[in-house]
Amino acid sequence: MGIIKSINLLVAFLLELCLLAILGFWGVHISPTGIQKIILGAGLPILLAIVWGIFLAPASSTRLTEPGLVIAKIIIFSLATLALFSTGKQTLSIWFGIIATGNLILLYIYR
Repeated sequence: MGIIKSINLLVAFLLELCLLAILGFWGVHISPTGIQKIILGAGLPILLAIVWGIFLAPASSTRLTEPGLVIAKIIIFSLATLALFSTGKQTLSIWFGIIATGNLILLYIYR
């Protein structure tokens, strides 16, 4: 079971990186002007990284406890899935949502 848990932790990390990329892509996609593209494309991922580091990171002293931690992750990954879907990348967003859901379920099982 150790190898499955390790692989799932790697997938969780990769999903978190994809989450940042999705928010940046969405920010650029919805912005009408160049400066707004820069602000939202860079600002949203930075904001999420700060929030994640404060409330969701394993080493954080202010990490949310269960069930708040799981609920926050579900909300964040769901919003990212919807953001990706709204950019016209429906198939990719469905795959992202499926993988994120499976990953969250396994993280909960192996906690």
